[in-house]
Amino acid sequence: MDKDHANKLLFPDDPQDIPHAVELIRAIICLTKINPTKPPYTDHNGIPDVDTIIDFEAIKMLAQILHHLLKPFVNPTLSLSQQVSYISTCSHLLFCQYCLNHAAFLPNQLYYDITTAMKNIIFCIAKQLWLDLSSKFLLLDVGTDQVEVLFALIQMCSGHNSTVNYKQGIDCLCLACNISDIYSRNPDLHHGHHQLNFTCSEHVDHINCGMWQGDTVVCNCNLQAAWSDRRAVVVSILSTLPLFPEEYDFDRIFSVEDVDLMCVFGGGKYPSINQEDEGEDRSVLPQVDSQGTDTPLQLQAVDALDEEL
Repeated sequence: MDKDHANKLLFPDDPQDIPHAVELIRAIICLTKINPTKPPYTDHNGIPDVDTIIDFEAIKMLAQILHHLLKPFVNPTLSLSQQVSYISTCSHLLFCQYCLNHAAFLPNQLYYDITTAMKNIIFCIAKQLWLDLSSKFLLLDVGTDQVEVLFALIQMCSGHNSTVNYKQGIDCLCLACNISDIYSRNPDLHHGHHQLNFTCSEHVDHINCGMWQGDTVVCNCNLQAAWSDRRAVVVSILSTLPLFPEEYDFDRIFSVEDVDLMCVFGGGKYPSINQEDEGEDRSVLPQVDSQGTDTPLQLQAVDALDEEL
């Protein structure tokens, strides 16, 4: 990957371009294959640079989190139990790093959003276990694909008119629901959406449920075991870092009253909800004066943040 392509991934024209975001995540994960103690990062028979080694260790930790966050949503061969295991690992790694570094590691709002999404998935699986043991549960059902498809049908019914009134909107919504019902009853009539096709490199934001091959029957998922057993994996990952064992002793941490994955520090205070108690959010890039230099403002801000940290 050349520098221009890397900058394009870091600073995309469309911040909501999901395929680009996934490509960036996979690029970060690939960086873990680099050995900073060998050329070209260290001269032959030279002494490795300590700062470079520390940077790569931080990248490895980030890559572990991103890997376990991405995998359950883009690997259609995973079973529901395996997906829960990935989610558990990601959640515990995030929790530990946020406990130690607060907003310097991850923006408060982003931490809260990710953990809320994970909690919602686990709660939905538990609810489905009570409702119908023989049914399937797909993580994609907690996403927005169905809403996006319905919106596309409404746009089609309205002739892509962006100025419809309330009555026209209701009429188009009724028509769209009827069309969606016809397609669900007669899937052979539905030609699909070209932007919802999935390959390993593009449109990963629109994998549909029909593509999933893993066992997603809820009765085959031991939710408690799939969630709890992954703590050992998390401990093995964190034990390679310069941390004290008590900093990732989850049994001790969660024995404290009111402390859980969302209420990180207890006391009924949640990240991004009780902002006044969290101090300055150091994840926010500082504003840098770009006059007198040809370096893009975003890159200057990153350099300034690196110096600060």
